[in-house]
Amino acid sequence: LSRPDDLIAFGDDPRAFLRLRLTGRSPQLDRLLAALRPRLVHAHFGGDGWLISGAAARLGVPLIVTVHGHDVTRQPAAPGLKGLRYRRNLRTVFDRAAVVVAVSEEIRKRAIGWGADPAKVRVHHTGVPIPHPSPPARLVEKEWDVVFVGRFVEKKGTDDLLAALTGVPARALFIGDGPLLPEMRAYAARLGVDATFRGSLPPAEVARLLTASKLLAAPSRTAADGDTEGLPTTVVEAAREDCRARPRL
Repeated sequence: LSRPDDLIAFGDDPRAFLRLRLTGRSPQLDRLLAALRPRLVHAHFGGDGWLISGAAARLGVPLIVTVHGHDVTRQPAAPGLKGLRYRRNLRTVFDRAAVVVAVSEEIRKRAIGWGADPAKVRVHHTGVPIPHPSPPARLVEKEWDVVFVGRFVEKKGTDDLLAALTGVPARALFIGDGPLLPEMRAYAARLGVDATFRGSLPPAEVARLLTASKLLAAPSRTAADGDTEGLPTTVVEAAREDCRARPRL
């Protein structure tokens, strides 16, 4: 996903990044940020926000942090010293940030629960690029009844979807990869679900298959370790593809 004009702070010096993670300070990062002379710094995820927050504060640059999900659900609830250190860092970045952006109302509540000032936290739903105007769309033949796009991890609830499809005469397509993929393949076979697993696919192919499906299923639940979704980008992308696929009158 990188672009030619991206700046990489620690590509050739992993020790410098480790030093930043341990101490929250990096002369290398300070110099890079100072050379850019930004008007503001926008960090994604609470943990990464903490990593950049010291440099932004030393330069007097306003910091905006977007929290997405596990950074205010699973990670701060971790047991032991790891969780203690993360909660301390999270409170620090919340104090330093001028604005905290949450991708959903639930994630806003979680951020406030971990110490963010309610007056700083704003809900701004995740967006996707808007395509250029295209010629009038034609009706697309539907190849699949149900499509799932996402990582095969507990919070995605793929097993719930497979259980719901048991006994339903539907062709289901599962796109994505993850640690639970082999288990979900075996589970689908045991249930007798007509499920095809395609693994990870390029974005253009995912968009085509979304258009060629009758229904997107995006189950979600809180995982045993507390990991919770914010706003699945798949839902927004599917809505965009649905609009593009509808014939214009």
